[in-house]
Amino acid sequence: MPAPRKPVADLVGYLNSQAPTLPVNQSISLAHYYRSADLLQAQATAYRAANNEEQLYVMLVRLISLVVETISKHRLCVKTSAQHEKYLKQVVAAAAEAEKLKIILRTKHIPQPRAYTSRRPANTVQITDTNALPDIDWAGAAAPPPAAAAAAAAGIASAGYVPLDSDLEWPPSVAEAAAAAAAGPKSLSKRLDLRDVHISVALMNDFLHYAANNTRRGIESCGILAGRLSASDSRFTITTLIVPKQTGTSDTVEMLGEEEVWEAEVRARRVEVEMLGEEEVWEAESSRELVPLGWIHTHPTQTCFLSSVDIHTQCGYQTMLEESVAIVMAPTDSRKKCGIFRLTTPAGLEHVQRCSYRGFHASCNSEMYELCGHVYLNPNAKHEVIDLR
Repeated sequence: MPAPRKPVADLVGYLNSQAPTLPVNQSISLAHYYRSADLLQAQATAYRAANNEEQLYVMLVRLISLVVETISKHRLCVKTSAQHEKYLKQVVAAAAEAEKLKIILRTKHIPQPRAYTSRRPANTVQITDTNALPDIDWAGAAAPPPAAAAAAAAGIASAGYVPLDSDLEWPPSVAEAAAAAAAGPKSLSKRLDLRDVHISVALMNDFLHYAANNTRRGIESCGILAGRLSASDSRFTITTLIVPKQTGTSDTVEMLGEEEVWEAEVRARRVEVEMLGEEEVWEAESSRELVPLGWIHTHPTQTCFLSSVDIHTQCGYQTMLEESVAIVMAPTDSRKKCGIFRLTTPAGLEHVQRCSYRGFHASCNSEMYELCGHVYLNPNAKHEVIDLR
């Protein structure tokens, strides 16, 4: 049994420490930062409804800091624009609410709050050895999904199951893969300020089946992970796998049609959205529960690691939400077939945010990321697959 937590002498000060100032990265789009603000608003709404005053306060302080201290310093930010003024109005409201919460929180004498739940289902298992995931269909990883297999047997084309293009020319990353395999990511850790992320093995199996056509040809595939926040026990559950239009090679995969991905996330929440613009879709998302929680991709011919290109992709997700994960499925790796990674914080994330290199490069390596300690297998987690190809 874990030792009881000691009360926090300064609860407000402790919660403020959970909302550090983020240095602005001029290579990250302004739209990306505004989406991060939208996600914080959505989380604040969920915690407010659940009467979780501690986490509501943290989300409000993070929102204030992001808009005032980060976004306002972006080279493309026009402080007099209607868009920025909208977020400044949100900051004013957030600051007023945070001040009221301070008064309430200073009267509390509670143990050090945890961002994640202490009420996990009995059959939920923390992922500590991703090479021993139960029920992963590695043998069928190169088999097409059931619908595609049935269609092929009938001699007809399977609607929505289109092989990915492989026209992109990228430099090989054999040396990078070898170096990563030798060094490996940092040890698995569970930070107290990271909320749980729950996922089912069934979702990972579905992704392997959808990627099977490419896996047989040695071409990478990717999917987007999205889910919902349960504010009552402060955990995320990955409920949606989006398979976007994409193009891949033996060592890279690139998502196409980003706007369609955001539209799919909205549609998954049964929200009617007529606008296809990325900004409009994210505006619709801001008041809903479904949030991007990371991505998943295959390494059909390589080992299980994050390349420098993968690290930059993860940076985009983790800048928006620190709990975001990068899952790598490597069916041919005899040592480690699956890895669930995140960038180390603050060192790894800040390094990548400042990195101006693109493509494969040595400065973003295995020192930048670690195995996740906040991801749990939950067989009760239901999911759906949206194939946009």
